[in-house]
Amino acid sequence: MTSAVAGGLRLSDPAGNAVTIPPAAVARLWTAVADDRKALSLYGLGEPGDLAFALESTADDAPAVSVGGVLRYLLDIDDNALLRLCTAPGCLNESTGSSTLTRVCFDHLDTVAPGLLPNAGDDILPGDREDAARESRAMRLNAWESELRDAERHVAGELRVLESLRNDS
Repeated sequence: MTSAVAGGLRLSDPAGNAVTIPPAAVARLWTAVADDRKALSLYGLGEPGDLAFALESTADDAPAVSVGGVLRYLLDIDDNALLRLCTAPGCLNESTGSSTLTRVCFDHLDTVAPGLLPNAGDDILPGDREDAARESRAMRLNAWESELRDAERHVAGELRVLESLRNDS
């Protein structure tokens, strides 16, 4: 995606139809991907500039683009607009736009799209918070111990330098 911002991008869909996406549309796509990645906590996808995107279709001269195999967008190049599509494969409906649910349309609200899971609070099991607190405390104590060990090594090195300076004089 990074190289496409400079000079546009030419993509082909599985049927052999090709479309050239101008730099302005690529930049708009980049921004949408970065926003959606943050809103949906999809940091496992990678950075927006490193993601691969593919042309799914060119219906009505508006290319449908899949990014990272998960996020989908419809680019209206003539009107310089971008629509977030439902993440259900093959669906060209606009997503509901909710940042706390998977990006699906009203027809697919009961469908879990591959690669995305809802940010739900009802899947926290009893004891999960206590386990997380114990794990967090252990991580903090381990980090503190590591800092103390580093300081200890630094002081030992300084003492060796001091001792060598005393022996040289």
